[in-house]
Amino acid sequence: MKENKKKAETYQKLADFFSAELEENKDVRFLTLACELVNALKGSFSEMDWVGFYLFDKEKDTLYLGPYVPGVGACEEIKPGRGVCGRSFLEKRTLVVNDTSKEKNYIACSSSTKSEIVVPLLDSKGEVKAVLDIDSDTLSAFDDDDVRGLEALVWLLAKAK
Repeated sequence: MKENKKKAETYQKLADFFSAELEENKDVRFLTLACELVNALKGSFSEMDWVGFYLFDKEKDTLYLGPYVPGVGACEEIKPGRGVCGRSFLEKRTLVVNDTSKEKNYIACSSSTKSEIVVPLLDSKGEVKAVLDIDSDTLSAFDDDDVRGLEALVWLLAKAK
């Protein structure tokens, strides 16, 4: 129970930080905040091994790799419907995969990934602008606290330009 309380508190601290950022600078760019968020999440949660955004290119009808950490080793483009990211995009909802080896249509960008969570970022018209993708080398790394915390953070980022 203490672990979940600590996790919820960490998400709240991050939400407070990003809320203040948006309040102080109403012209802050989405990409700026997205870069800050992926680094903040990776630095705050040891079970998050890869954290990044895939941004939607409407003209090409594809998600392309945006800000992420760490290092290299990610899919550069993902078509809507393909993999967990593409499915989250189409369904406009958060998806949690507890065991990637059992997931149909899974795209393995890293052989060490065991679980994944993908959160869509919707614009003011309800269209998906991007998805936040987080991988873990641990089975069942993500729970309801992660869903709530990440959805709140993505909702805040959706306010940026």
